[in-house]
Amino acid sequence: MGQCLLTFQMTVPADELLRRIAKLTQEYQGRLQGDEKSGTFSLNFVLGSIEGDYNVEGEQLLLNITKKPFLLGCDTINATIKEYLRGIAEA
Repeated sequence: MGQCLLTFQMTVPADELLRRIAKLTQEYQGRLQGDEKSGTFSLNFVLGSIEGDYNVEGEQLLLNITKKPFLLGCDTINATIKEYLRGIAEA
């Protein structure tokens, strides 16, 4: 399908960021597996689900979207995640 690489600068500790991402996955009927350094996630949108993995490197959160619907572009995914993480991570 497609792949998106997204990078966010963290403005809070990794454990707090992970709690926020866990809440996001619950709101989008998804899942989160991993710890404060790395893991996998999935989110379900109206157009379909996305899957990916994450890594925390220093003060950066790296998201790698490995599966997404054809009609759901990387820009839309990035904007949605950026809006949700506002105040705790910046694109």
